[in-house]
Amino acid sequence: MRIIKTMVVLLLVVVLYELFLRYSPFAQGITPMEYDAEIGMWHKRNFKGVISKSCYHQSYEFDAMGRVKSLVMNDAKSNIVLLGDSQVEALMVSNESIVHNRLSEYLNGQYNVLNYGLSGTGPGQQLIILKSKIDLKKLEHVIHFVFIENDLNDGDSGNFDRINRPKVFVNFSDADHYNIVKPRSYDGIERVRDFLGQLELYVYLKKTVYHYRDLLTSAQAKPVERVPAETVSSVIPGSDRLWLNLFGAIYQANQAAQKNDAKYSVIIYSNDYETEKNSTKLNKLTAYLTQQKINFYPLNPLIENIPALERGFECDGHWNASTHDLIAKWLHKIIVKN
Repeated sequence: MRIIKTMVVLLLVVVLYELFLRYSPFAQGITPMEYDAEIGMWHKRNFKGVISKSCYHQSYEFDAMGRVKSLVMNDAKSNIVLLGDSQVEALMVSNESIVHNRLSEYLNGQYNVLNYGLSGTGPGQQLIILKSKIDLKKLEHVIHFVFIENDLNDGDSGNFDRINRPKVFVNFSDADHYNIVKPRSYDGIERVRDFLGQLELYVYLKKTVYHYRDLLTSAQAKPVERVPAETVSSVIPGSDRLWLNLFGAIYQANQAAQKNDAKYSVIIYSNDYETEKNSTKLNKLTAYLTQQKINFYPLNPLIENIPALERGFECDGHWNASTHDLIAKWLHKIIVKN
């Protein structure tokens, strides 16, 4: 009897705490993700939520396909598709101000502009999104945002944090041959995640786990031995494999678009650009795209002169509404030109 009473009390405490979080000024929203057999995680369908950090508190919405909502949709029209990570997903920006909806307005609704951005993904995962989530027969143009430094890491399963949701990986032996490493199966842990993902409490639990994990990791970290600058290598360990995965994913995405008579353009952004105009990584990627005759457009020259605090949110660096609008105008010129 005592055990039953204890369980009832604990359940009541959890329910009351959840109600407090959901209807208090401390509301963080519930997770926008759910398990997906192809990608590992994908947006919840027909879902409205809130994302909150110290510098923003913003509502967002996904449509029946789990895409970031488009304000204009017409099934009779062909589609322009945007691929990318959280910068493209842009949950922290009001929906009408996100790049795909701004671009749709500049195009006067000529096409459906669809946002398939997904936080925590790189070109490998985005290739699977393109092949599993998108109607290739209705494609007009695929606009693929590549953030070089992040995307090199996102293509490496060794960098995957096992605390996070499952994630698909694509390992290339060459541009035409690859192996898809499927996400973990929908096991008991993932079922519990999806259940807890309906609660505000889950966001706090996740942040708590990350906090103490980072404290433990930093406490165990060994001091870094200083090395003379002239002996430091710019080569990333395993970088050939990382580059092959990046190149291969872009190549295959371009092939998928071409097979369906659609255009494919890569929008390149490099974190190194402002401090190193001749970024080795940027040059390596543009050389490959030039060799493969894949259209590409460096984004840095467009926004590099805007101070960081004016183009993005102070607390995490994501682009703000004005930067999304600037990029949409630029993309409009690219699309009209082509």
